[in-house]
Amino acid sequence: MSYRYLTKIPLSSILFWVVLVLLGCRTEEITSIYEEDIEDPNLIGNPVAKGTISYAGTSLAGVKVEIHQQGQLMGAVETDQNGKFNTQSINLIPNKDITLYCKKEGYTSTPYRFIGLSTENLNILLLPITETNYHPNEIIDPSSPNLIILKGKVVNGFGLGIVAKGVAIYNVTAGGGGDYNYEGAVFETNNDGSFEILVPKGQELFYQIKQEGCSSQILTKSTAKLFDESPAEIIGPFSENSTLPTINSNLDLLTNRVLKLSMKPYICQGFLFVKNGSVNWQVSVGSQTINVTTQLTGQDVNESFEFCLSESDKNLPTLISYTVYDFDNKTTASLSNIQTTDLVIDLGVVRPCDPIGFNFELTIDGIFYQSDIANFADQINAAIVNGNLIVPFLYSNSENRWIRFIVPNITQPNTLIKDFRYLGNNGYYYQKNQEIKCSVDIISNNVVSGTIDGKIEDENNGNKVVEIKGKFNFKYQ
Repeated sequence: MSYRYLTKIPLSSILFWVVLVLLGCRTEEITSIYEEDIEDPNLIGNPVAKGTISYAGTSLAGVKVEIHQQGQLMGAVETDQNGKFNTQSINLIPNKDITLYCKKEGYTSTPYRFIGLSTENLNILLLPITETNYHPNEIIDPSSPNLIILKGKVVNGFGLGIVAKGVAIYNVTAGGGGDYNYEGAVFETNNDGSFEILVPKGQELFYQIKQEGCSSQILTKSTAKLFDESPAEIIGPFSENSTLPTINSNLDLLTNRVLKLSMKPYICQGFLFVKNGSVNWQVSVGSQTINVTTQLTGQDVNESFEFCLSESDKNLPTLISYTVYDFDNKTTASLSNIQTTDLVIDLGVVRPCDPIGFNFELTIDGIFYQSDIANFADQINAAIVNGNLIVPFLYSNSENRWIRFIVPNITQPNTLIKDFRYLGNNGYYYQKNQEIKCSVDIISNNVVSGTIDGKIEDENNGNKVVEIKGKFNFKYQ
């Protein structure tokens, strides 16, 4: 970037201007005589970026920071034990966009772009992949001019910035194990509520901002559905760097008591934290009951949880029931119950040591398929979203098999399954226009049991319609 300074012009020079104009000189030429291109002093020498990479207030060591410029990887550095990085050792071009691409196993890769001048105190946030089923495709060229910056901010009812999580993604496809692949950005706002992300020019995006904590709430408009159920807003396309409208939340204006819980979720043996798991909660006080499942962060720190309790029930005891799951080791902790009037509680060490009970049986066109937890090749990702049971996962008996279906309105004793997909050793089956009935037998302690009965189509056999029967027993998240 260069700055242009107009010098003071004496009277004699003004007369000289008049003469030049009379001689037919263009005003652009006249102006250029008295303007100077003075380089920004910050651009003298090699541009340097310094900052910190963190998650949830914890600095992250060992993050690889790639430095890209003009379509090239200029070099890379790594964060130290305090999460700090310094690009001084990398030779960069002044006055050209610089893009940092931050990578760490178990976290979403995150790009950050700035103009080619020295900058300090950058604060870059990474999100664990375990916090979401969205798996990003890597950006081939983070410095591409086809990527633009979108800026935004989330504020509370008092106009103060708040921390919220968001997505601005496209090309969303279902992957194995119930996960989803996508392109775009999954991000968290800074402490002041601001965010900056890189997205392609000319691309429509699924956009969702969610405030989490005591009372979670999706703050963006609901003009589309993401992953079948989650409401999202369609934004774009954008042709240049843009600032999105400020998102407003009224959650902080609500008068609630906040129940704050913490725990150390260790694996069954030893003192390692559970890396891939969740906690199923039931919090009851007065006429209020909260049933929710929260993902564990997978970090080597105490896990924290917050719940909003009605002010009108402040004199009543609160009953807290919870179960911890460790999906990597396929274990769970026994249901724990406490009754208290306190609002800040440390639940201490919790160890999931009991095997997770789970089974799934199907008979398709007379062929019997069975699976139990011991044969699963990937994490169970059954989940209840807006009253619908979503069952997507990958499993293996003698080879990999993939299944996915949705049970709408699981609180009803009888309902119809939708979006059934099954890939087994005898080919690919799908629901298409066929009807599959589902009878849900039990819903308690995050367990759903039921039966399946209907018809599906065999894609590998001329779309032949075949009978399907089955039963399942899921511990959902």
